[in-house]
Amino acid sequence: MLDFIRPIFRNLFKKPVTRLYPVTNRETFDNARGHIEGINENCVFCGICAKKCPADAIVVDRQAKTWTIDPFKCVICNVCVETCPKICITMSESHKTPEYKKSYISFQGNTEESKPQGKPTGVGEECVFCGICAKQCPQDAITVDRPNKSWSIDSEKCVGCGICISKCPKKTIKC
Repeated sequence: MLDFIRPIFRNLFKKPVTRLYPVTNRETFDNARGHIEGINENCVFCGICAKKCPADAIVVDRQAKTWTIDPFKCVICNVCVETCPKICITMSESHKTPEYKKSYISFQGNTEESKPQGKPTGVGEECVFCGICAKQCPQDAITVDRPNKSWSIDSEKCVGCGICISKCPKKTIKC
């Protein structure tokens, strides 16, 4: 019984080893992944983030121009942030506080039909018809015919993500 009294008196006058959690929060580490904060107005609703999400936590509706993420399905892998061609999605380093009700992170875009900035309209004279733009297009909107030296884009499929413009080695695709 006396063996317990010695540690009690010794620890009575020392500082606590652990943090007093609700009062003192822990500082985040470098490159820590906390939660998806949201999306900004640069989104063209291309759906690349939804296709790449391994947990199917993201739902993109191109017609209604809505973007929604279910934080309970999200595994915080950061794939959506890395694959977004317009760099619209942001991730916070801090974790969310617990909630009592299930909530979704949503974004409603401008419903007016406007031409996205990165939507290609034509190809320049220096094009070598290599087909890299067609291979990199996530919506398969570009077709390149090398023998006939022709290039076409399906405007219905194109979402204006701008990947083809950034991946073109000759930089000949024009907006």
